[in-house]
Amino acid sequence: LIDACLERNIQPNITIYHWDLPQALETQGGWTKRDTYLHFLDYVDFVTKEYADKVPRWFILNEPSAFTILGYLLGIHAPGRKGLSNFLPAVYHVALAQGEGGKIAKSNSPRSEVGTTFFTMHLEPFSKDGFWKELDQKATSRYDALINRLFIEPLLGLGFPYDTLPFLRRFQNYYQSGDEEKMTFIPDFIGIQNYTREIVKSSILIPYMWGRLMGAKSRTTQITEMGWEIYPEGIYYVLKRFAKYDKVKKIYI
Repeated sequence: LIDACLERNIQPNITIYHWDLPQALETQGGWTKRDTYLHFLDYVDFVTKEYADKVPRWFILNEPSAFTILGYLLGIHAPGRKGLSNFLPAVYHVALAQGEGGKIAKSNSPRSEVGTTFFTMHLEPFSKDGFWKELDQKATSRYDALINRLFIEPLLGLGFPYDTLPFLRRFQNYYQSGDEEKMTFIPDFIGIQNYTREIVKSSILIPYMWGRLMGAKSRTTQITEMGWEIYPEGIYYVLKRFAKYDKVKKIYI
């Protein structure tokens, strides 16, 4: 496939992991197990050595916040796991895979650009004034940390957003010496993927987040077949937001 692209003057920009974990590894626990991240590094090492001279751009992961939240916290996507006992180790090990995978790819393929790509969300509080304003703003900050900050900040050496999501301190259960450095890799670029906007309202019924996303159907008629709000302005807001990180050199949409 790579050769066929090159023959037709098409740049083969390769995503190394797009949610396609081998079943044999999932049977052993998937991303909840540290061994999975080590197997992933072997895979990164192989493909980036094999195709170093043919691939101009490597994306280590596709949307890590999406596949960990949907697959290991909410159980909506594969592998259908739920709860913090699955989500926390998965996030931790994926962050290790992202950082060390980037370093390996850059070492093996130094003439290529190496980065990763993120699912991003423009979020706004439901209440603009009144009693609920501050509560809704704090809930919005928590969702921003979960969706937008969770993977880019450890990658850039800023650590996890413990300040906003204290329950992430349970990562200490998975910590090994030197892990902060392993998670850090200053990428040549980041990718931005943005689909919609979400409105956040505080709620005592959602543990840890203490807020909920207001369904698009309840507040607008401009929605997609998937039920997402059509909000093209969102891409502007997320680009401005992610461009504020000092170590982000380049952004691809």
